[in-house]
Amino acid sequence: ILFVGDRNNYKNFKSFLKSYSNSKILKKNFNIICFGGEKLSEDEKKFIYEQKINIDNITFLTGNDKKLNYLYKKASLYVCPSLYEGFGLTILEAMNMDCPIIASKTSSLIEIGNDKIEYFNPESAEDMQFKIEKFIFDTGKTKKMISEYPKNLKNFTWEKTAFLTEKVYEQL
Repeated sequence: ILFVGDRNNYKNFKSFLKSYSNSKILKKNFNIICFGGEKLSEDEKKFIYEQKINIDNITFLTGNDKKLNYLYKKASLYVCPSLYEGFGLTILEAMNMDCPIIASKTSSLIEIGNDKIEYFNPESAEDMQFKIEKFIFDTGKTKKMISEYPKNLKNFTWEKTAFLTEKVYEQL
């Protein structure tokens, strides 16, 4: 299960860890890969220990876009538990790499993911756990999701962004 970016505050990483920790089936069948962000802090190590998660089941990686794209392609699921995102670029990155996605039903993530991805309540580790467990084993649903990504990605091209930006400048 892939997590991308910083792990502090609004990224809601601790709730994600709680949802993983409370799930015997997730702990048994999946590891967590964290890409980006700082090295694991002492506070995070303590929290992982308190949640009774084997630290060996979590891998912390950094690298370039090529490495991240590889992780998206190989992940069983990308989880974006953020409480708030200004845009949600990682959703588009995951879509571009045909990675199944489940995200917080909040802010721009809904606008970016539309009805093409699955959502959970970011304030509830229980809902996150339930939705991840339900979704990660449903290969029919994940295949259908991935087949609809190209339609959604057409809404977020650089050409469209440049065109719309130019229109704003013209209006000014």
